Amino acid sequence: MGKPSHSQISKLLSREPGLRGRQIAKKLGLDKTEVNRFLGQHPEQFEKDSDARWRNLVASVVVTLPGKWLRSSDFERALCSAGNGKASPGSALTVQVGAGCKFLIDCIARLLAHANQAAAAGVHVTLDFTEETDTLGYLDRVGFFKSLRQEVEVSPQRPRTSAAELYAGQSDNLVEFRQVADPIHNPALVDELVGKFVRLSNEQYQGAVASLFTELVQNVTDHAESPTGGSAGLQKYGGRRPHIRTVVSDSGLGIAKTLWPVLPRHYPDLFEDLGAASEDSDIKLVSRAFIDGGISRFGEEGGAGLKNSYRNTQTLRAKFEVRQDTFALEFAYQNGALVRTREQRALWPLLGTHICFDFSLE
Repeated sequence: MGKPSHSQISKLLSREPGLRGRQIAKKLGLDKTEVNRFLGQHPEQFEKDSDARWRNLVASVVVTLPGKWLRSSDFERALCSAGNGKASPGSALTVQVGAGCKFLIDCIARLLAHANQAAAAGVHVTLDFTEETDTLGYLDRVGFFKSLRQEVEVSPQRPRTSAAELYAGQSDNLVEFRQVADPIHNPALVDELVGKFVRLSNEQYQGAVASLFTELVQNVTDHAESPTGGSAGLQKYGGRRPHIRTVVSDSGLGIAKTLWPVLPRHYPDLFEDLGAASEDSDIKLVSRAFIDGGISRFGEEGGAGLKNSYRNTQTLRAKFEVRQDTFALEFAYQNGALVRTREQRALWPLLGTHICFDFSLE
């Protein structure tokens, strides 16, 4: 018999509150004594009434991920379907990875950001891979667990050693998640991303990609104000539409939050046009920063970094997504022209800026 865990008992009591310890043990195939001991050791999570029936003491949100390839947008929809995202200290969040579930690298970055930020806020986070252990192995290979906070519970268990460290740099199609925090080491990270991208695509893209990755990594260092820096990674995918996905993610202030304070003084016309701060005005501001540029948290000088990233995306026949506080924007290009925009609104709150560039190799 296995050992009891927060996630399995919390999920069971969410479906069937008021079970006795022996009933919980029977339904989960666990030892009754072990279950009762576990429940008694966690009064912050479970409470027992006068009839010895157990219930979840705090709010419990269970996110179930389907058995398919998941993009970050799929993951966001699953979160929204599970609750409103207003997790508070002492509450619980369980992500149940279904059989056959596989993550694209942008989805991995998004899962990592949500899990770490929730855990930092005092939420008890559990990632349950018991139905899909192969995915657990892949996440280890790309460096997910190296960056996952230690207080996040992983079921059946965390890998004891890091495959990302053991096999770093040995994959032809992958740049494992690297930390973006230290200006001294960032150039080496950029060189690795650029070198891998060029080898997987074409040398004609080297200049644009070098500029793009430099801007993205430098923006994290200069503007994010994230206490933990950020992370970046790259993965090539085959199939019917070969493509390269590159992610740069941080848990700092986010683009809109860094720009709003300087608008009244340095960009009064834009400030007046945007009106009161809201999700709508944040979307307009972030879109303007990427498409038109010329907006900087330091005033009138600068503000070209995001616009340069936007232009390089056009050159590379790519689409990019930028995730902010409660929304995500996706811009898709063909032959240098914007052909599609998509918005996701009312998402779970998420600190920082999370960018995914998807480069088509066709």
